[in-house]
Formats: sequence, C-alpha cells, structure tokens
Amino acid sequence: MSQTPRPYSRTSVSCLGLLGVVALTPGRSLAAVTTTPPSNTPEANTATSASAESLSPSKAADTPATPSARAEEDHLHGGVFLDPLGLLLFGPRLGVEFGGEQFAVAASARWFSGGALSKSLFPGQNESFAFSYGLGLRVRHYAQRGLQGLHLGVGAEYLSSRIENPSVAKIATLSSYLVPQVELGYRYQVGHFYLNPAAGLGYAAELSAEVIDINGGTNSGQFTSSDKSTVYGSVALELGATF
Repeated sequence: MSQTPRPYSRTSVSCLGLLGVVALTPGRSLAAVTTTPPSNTPEANTATSASAESLSPSKAADTPATPSARAEEDHLHGGVFLDPLGLLLFGPRLGVEFGGEQFAVAASARWFSGGALSKSLFPGQNESFAFSYGLGLRVRHYAQRGLQGLHLGVGAEYLSSRIENPSVAKIATLSSYLVPQVELGYRYQVGHFYLNPAAGLGYAAELSAEVIDINGGTNSGQFTSSDKSTVYGSVALELGATF
C-alpha cells in the first residue's frame, strides 16, 4: 500500500527558514546586542577626549606657577639704616642688614661718645668723653614676610670708652664692655623706605679697664678704675632704605 508524502505546513517552513538564517550567521545570538555610537557623534568625542586625558601625563607638572605661588618664593633682602635717636641717648648708629623673608642679620657701628645721655652718665668732675665707639651684631625674626611688621631679636655689642681728665689728674680711663641684649620692635615699610622703633634690654659686662697717663702726667698709679657693669636698656628709631 503506497503512502503519499505529507506536505510541510507554511508554519514549519517559516520556522526552519528562521533557524537556518540564525545558524548561518556566525557570532550572532538571540540575546540583546550592545550598540556603540558612531565615532563622529558628540558622545563618542566626549569619551575619546576623557580617555586621552586619563592616558596623558599630569598637567600639574607642566602648569607654570601661579602669581600667588611665585609670591611665596623666598628672596634676599638688604638695606642700610641710621638711628638718629642715639644722639639723645647712647650715640647714633649706622648699620647694614641682610636676610631672607623673615630672618635677618645686621651689623652696626655706634658713636658711643656722641650721645647726650652717655656724656651725662659716664664722665665725672673735670672729665670729658673722648672718642668712644661700639660695634654690634644682631639677629631678628620678623612676623611678616619681606622683613616687615613685629620682630624679636637677640644681639651683642662691644663698647670701647675713653674718659679723660686732661688738666687736673692728667689721666685717661680706658674701658671695654660686652653688652648682650634682647629687643622687640616693629617695622613700618613704605616702598623702599622704613621706620623701625625698637626697645632693648641687656647687661653691660665690663671686660677690661685701665688708667693711663696723658699730657705728661705721672699720677696714673694713684687711680683705679671701678667696675661699672650694670643692666642696660635703650630704645632706638631706625630710619632705613632697602635694596
């Protein structure tokens, strides 16, 4: 008994055709496929730029210092100053100062016998103050950069004095002192000029003393020099210019 082949239904053919297409397409699946935006779209350009920045060297290393950063760099400062107030006290001073932004070292010379207070305190009756001088060295720390504002300092000064009795005793007394001291002051800066009031406190320690004959006198052996070591305090008013 012969059998007639059963024809495929339209639905079966359609299913087989779909399976054939999927099977013949390599790398494809029925799962959802992630799409990538074209390279010329704004999204792609943004992503490419971000990736390039992440791979490039740090920009901070190549970026020049800002003006505020450059302002914080240390510089050397120098200046000269005069203390005219010394004419009323222990002699005027002339000095120079060099330093960085907040620390400075200064050296000064004093006309010790040129002060009105010196002349009234040291010479006695029939005595006069001959040329006497001082040499000082100090270190200061300033609260503000550029050697300005409040400052605290330490220093020392060597003083050499000569007091003469030229007519009666015909002698001269030679003395030397070392004066360590601390000081406190404030500097007002205006352009390249400044005003610097300060006060100091120290101790004048006598280093040496001797009596010598002058003007043909022979009485030096009859005199002795008394130790005049004492607490020392003073004020100053420095007028200076920086460079």
